[in-house]
Amino acid sequence: MKHSLTSISALLITGILSAQSPEAEKSRQAVEARVAPIRALLAAERHTLGLNEKHNFNVKSVTQGEFGEEFVRFQQTFNGLRVWGGETIVHTDANGNTKSENVHSLRAFSDLDVTPALQAEEAIGVFNNRLEASLLEPIINVPGVFNRPRVATQNMDLETRALDLDEPEPLVHSLRKPQVQLLAKPTAELLVYPITRQVRIPGAMGK
Repeated sequence: MKHSLTSISALLITGILSAQSPEAEKSRQAVEARVAPIRALLAAERHTLGLNEKHNFNVKSVTQGEFGEEFVRFQQTFNGLRVWGGETIVHTDANGNTKSENVHSLRAFSDLDVTPALQAEEAIGVFNNRLEASLLEPIINVPGVFNRPRVATQNMDLETRALDLDEPEPLVHSLRKPQVQLLAKPTAELLVYPITRQVRIPGAMGK
């Protein structure tokens, strides 16, 4: 028999996010009002799910079925932060009554220090540096192994030089700094990132 052990950490992620339009915000508010009773039901069940008052649920999507029923997907949060991979789906009938809940993807933990080690601008700086470094990684072609240099990027200047080795000389293609244009300013988000692994309980060892 196996048990799942979850270690939890707070993580800053970076990416490119687009702003919501006023129309989309109005639509979101209408959905929030409609699913408020379902969220209240989930909140009342927190202790039976291994959660506490710091956990909450944000609407992620609403899908309507053929006969008026709805499938509401909620994002689990902790102290207002998204819990990575933590979701629940509630199925309601045409009258809004709950028919079923899928809570298997919720992440159960009681407490966590969510003080970030990096501020948002610092995290974005790390992201930009790593992105640039990944674009400048050398690409090696060993004659007789590869037919041609494997270049993962396009429209970049290449420099080719040979290494002074006893073995057949590989060609090392180093990429000059590419011209990267971001479509929007990167943003950073602090979230909770659970890491789950399965272990055998003592009574099941050797089985």
